[in-house]
Amino acid sequence: MMNWLKENGFTAFLTVCVALTLLIVVQSIFESKEYGTIKVKGGDTLLSLAETYRGEMDRDAWILEVKKQNSIMSDRIAAGEQLAVPVGENHHEIEVASNK
Repeated sequence: MMNWLKENGFTAFLTVCVALTLLIVVQSIFESKEYGTIKVKGGDTLLSLAETYRGEMDRDAWILEVKKQNSIMSDRIAAGEQLAVPVGENHHEIEVASNK
């Protein structure tokens, strides 16, 4: 087994990378998240919104998810914007839109 790994290290590495990628893709397909809509107020930032709405979700993961769902490329948001956000334990504060 060790000889095979030494001779085929790149193949083994590539196989592991493909397997991990497939696991991530399958997980994201079967992981159904509920999203809601919030309206950005003056002074809101993605960090402040994350602290209010993320629930048990990791702050940085929540911000990345919101940026992805809303096609936001920077960290800037503007008052009046409607943002789709993952619904967590604070769902009563979020207008629930639909399951995605």
